[in-house]
Amino acid sequence: MYRIESKIDTGSVELKANYEAYQQLVGQLRQRLNDTIHGASSSSVKKHKDRGKLLARERIDLLVDPNAPFLDLSVMAAYGIHNNEFPSAGIVTRFGVIQGHETMIIAKDANVKGGTIIQETIKKHVRAQEIAMENHLPCVYMVDSGGAFLPDQVYVFPFSRRRKRSPPPIHSKKYDIDFINNKNYEYKLQYFRNRNQQSNSYHLAEPA
Repeated sequence: MYRIESKIDTGSVELKANYEAYQQLVGQLRQRLNDTIHGASSSSVKKHKDRGKLLARERIDLLVDPNAPFLDLSVMAAYGIHNNEFPSAGIVTRFGVIQGHETMIIAKDANVKGGTIIQETIKKHVRAQEIAMENHLPCVYMVDSGGAFLPDQVYVFPFSRRRKRSPPPIHSKKYDIDFINNKNYEYKLQYFRNRNQQSNSYHLAEPA
């Protein structure tokens, strides 16, 4: 087998300078990710906890299989706009494993502007749905939303038509997905678990 040999001088001043610059960028990214994940105000989190409610990522942690791998999507969505008042665009989209099934989880974050929605929220939402449909993944929604962010409504409402609304129960032959309507969170999770005993290609649609 042909062997590729590196000609990089690991002791050069240039390489060390590049490495240090790269480490600074990595550190900056990790700090921004951490700030975004914990971006909700402490007062908002306290009010949420005082009401006996779990944070979005806490709900997800209780739902997924313990110690199973996961991947958060678009964590930096809406970064640098709206004065960074919408960390992660107010929504968590994650690949997770539920009872052994790879699943797309979409959870609204009620601690970000009361769970309201901006244009970037819907873009992130739609992209997660598209990935789930293309890969035949079941999709679980955790809905705790305050509706559209009214100062941004001129952008939210026209774009929201692209989002997959909740039709009556139907079957999609193209994606092998069932859509259901139900606002009861516990029932939705039970439905997901029961159906997945037979199939892992069911999609739980968000209530309209």
